Amino acid sequence: MEETKKEIDLLGKLYNLYSEVLETFSKWNEIPWTEVNDQLQGMIDQIETYSMSCTRLDKSLKKWSAYDELRQKIEKYQNILPLVRELAKTSVRPRHWDELISKTSKQIPYKLETFTLGILLSEIEVDKYHEDIEEIGESADKQLKIENQLAEITRFWAEA
Repeated sequence: MEETKKEIDLLGKLYNLYSEVLETFSKWNEIPWTEVNDQLQGMIDQIETYSMSCTRLDKSLKKWSAYDELRQKIEKYQNILPLVRELAKTSVRPRHWDELISKTSKQIPYKLETFTLGILLSEIEVDKYHEDIEEIGESADKQLKIENQLAEITRFWAEA
């Protein structure tokens, strides 16, 4: 009887963490894309907290499929959020989104005011396009640097 009570208590902890993680992911999916960049660091910190909480769960829970599912969901977001950061950079312009659309053959409605993180994640498997997204982010940063340098040169010559 005591062993059953202990197992029920442990499963309650797993259930509570699983529920909290799913609720958080659901809230994140509703974040308007224009606000993602401001909230991203908090999201990354939260996913790391969830990862540590999952790891600290009792070893006996690791045999449950719910534990494996939770672990996979957390790991997926650990992989996705750095890629979301690449796409949320201020250097990313419509041409970069168009490049991503071309590479993924998916329609990403990035121009819509109703575009959210959840819409992005439902349109493409972000982690599947890891290299493309990193390349687009790096390219966007380099292009922004060139644009800024050109603007500085133009200002210099306009004042001369």
